[in-house]
Amino acid sequence: MTIKNAEQQLGEHILNVLRHGNTVAVLTTVAIGPDGTQRIVSAALDTMRMSQANEILQAAQKERQEQQPCLRFHCLVKPKRVT
Repeated sequence: MTIKNAEQQLGEHILNVLRHGNTVAVLTTVAIGPDGTQRIVSAALDTMRMSQANEILQAAQKERQEQQPCLRFHCLVKPKRVT
């Protein structure tokens, strides 16, 4: 078994998910597993799920503070500070 760096492994997982039928996008997130450890999870999204994901992202942007432009392909959306 070859040990791969995180970027290569994640990229391969995303490309594999995109090969599934009806997939228009891939959602990748860090999730807490049942054993309490953090895992990176990628899920195939069809057009309906992609629409739902876009609605969530748009709502999150309205509820969050302004950010610097995206860094390469990654955009961070931080919560607004409560005053």
